[in-house]
Amino acid sequence: MAMDMSVPIVVMLLIAAVIVLVGLVGLVLLIVGIAKKRTALWVCGLVAMVLAGLALLVGAPLVLFFHMGVPSHEGPRSVKVSRPPSAVEAVPDEGGCSITHEDGRTTAHVEGVHIEVIEPGSGGSSTSSTSGGREARHEIEIGNVRILVEKRDGRTNLTVNGRPCGRIGPGDSVVITPDREVLVNGERRQP
Repeated sequence: MAMDMSVPIVVMLLIAAVIVLVGLVGLVLLIVGIAKKRTALWVCGLVAMVLAGLALLVGAPLVLFFHMGVPSHEGPRSVKVSRPPSAVEAVPDEGGCSITHEDGRTTAHVEGVHIEVIEPGSGGSSTSSTSGGREARHEIEIGNVRILVEKRDGRTNLTVNGRPCGRIGPGDSVVITPDREVLVNGERRQP
């Protein structure tokens, strides 16, 4: 659900204007109180300035956090690698390869398999794919992780950084952890 950002911006500007106005009134009271040697007047001015300053110091980061820094509920979900997913939600179209980058994770969809690399390391991503009939070969390089998905005679095999990780199939979910463990549907794959 997209939210119109013009209303919160107008409200934030009005609040900021009121805070600045309170600070200016406090400055005037402070100057007049000191000039006329009225303790109550300059103390009120000082209190108004301090309150306005605190409101700006605390309010600005809060406004930025709540209106611009909080991800929506429809955004990406965190992946817990300690438990396998109960079910794969949707099987992407078989064939081809697509790569997306988001929040320190890179996700690829290859031959109907969802592959997620957590903390891919430095460098960009590249892919090369060849396919013909029942055979396909997808080489994906994401940061310091090299992934090979090879399909032959209806069987699809996964290799990560040169280590064979066994068979995978459409609907499988592969997670490559920051320490480069390979989890297929939540289960660790040994080379």
